[in-house]
Amino acid sequence: MSYVASGGLVRLFHERYVKRSFVILFVLSIIAIVVLPLFSGKSPQKTCSGFAIVPSSSPLKHPLCFVTRVHNYGEWLPEWIEYHAELGVSQFFIAEDCSDDKSEAQILDLYRELGLVTFFRSIPGNECGSKRKPDERMLIMYATTQAISAGCDWIGVLDADEFVTFVHRDWQQVDSLLPVLAQYPLPVLKMAWWVVGSGGHEHKKKGLQIENFNTGTYRFPNAKMLARASILSSWAKSEYPMTSFECLTQLVEDTVPSDSELLKLTHVDGSSTIVTKSPIMLKHFMYRSYEEYARGRGSLKLTSNDEPNPWANKRHWESGQFTGTFDPSAMFTTRMAQKVRARFAQRHLPDAPHQLKL
Repeated sequence: MSYVASGGLVRLFHERYVKRSFVILFVLSIIAIVVLPLFSGKSPQKTCSGFAIVPSSSPLKHPLCFVTRVHNYGEWLPEWIEYHAELGVSQFFIAEDCSDDKSEAQILDLYRELGLVTFFRSIPGNECGSKRKPDERMLIMYATTQAISAGCDWIGVLDADEFVTFVHRDWQQVDSLLPVLAQYPLPVLKMAWWVVGSGGHEHKKKGLQIENFNTGTYRFPNAKMLARASILSSWAKSEYPMTSFECLTQLVEDTVPSDSELLKLTHVDGSSTIVTKSPIMLKHFMYRSYEEYARGRGSLKLTSNDEPNPWANKRHWESGQFTGTFDPSAMFTTRMAQKVRARFAQRHLPDAPHQLKL
């Protein structure tokens, strides 16, 4: 069942997951258009006409683009790029943040030559070496600005350990994000985190991470999003952008799912997991192996922004985090793994330490 052939799914998505946002947006639109000028004595800088944001009259070059920042992440980038390219991302804007992993640059050069990646090696204000002071927001804002200028319609700012996933049985035959976005009535689509555990693996296994790590649950009250470039004023925080439309501010910045938007699913074997009612979520592969722990990822006391790391020094493979859970998107994962493997068969990736082995 293809997405295009299942118009009922679009209607179902709209009825269940968009109506509440529509009501909020409509009320805010009326306030922005009618009430605020009475108090300020002048019209708002930008307002929404009703609730629809009129797209550009001419087709944009890229229907969907992803932005990310990477630091010594070369070994996992190919899977992340191939996976999301299969879902319809036509261009990845990647800011390189002072990596000393030579394989990362080789991999990004390969995908640049394939026309999939715009790679920023040097960004003004981002000093490397002993003077390095990580500034994720600056790097994201720079790369997002470039994505807007390049003609991206929808933009997502994701980390390279976050994978867009379709959940719930009726949606797991969907092949692409593009028809979803083409028919989506809002300019913002939110995707809550579904945190993936270690699965009890101590060492990195051969094969794809989407196959090797498949237990998890909704854990952190946060979300990432896709947003239309036409509503953006800037995008500096990875969680959500800033919008140039005042009536959209609450819709964009409200990233925490309410309790009524959560759903507990139970498997026939008795395991259970919590997801959002939305058919789209983000699998967040936070903890994966001893190798990552030993190399500093997920074990540092500070994040790349010099902020306290909430999962510092956690050896989650030892406890088998999220035991008793299951993957509610297993059918979709199996299909995507086959497609990613087929894409890898067409590539000649450079040799590197910790290289992906299928």
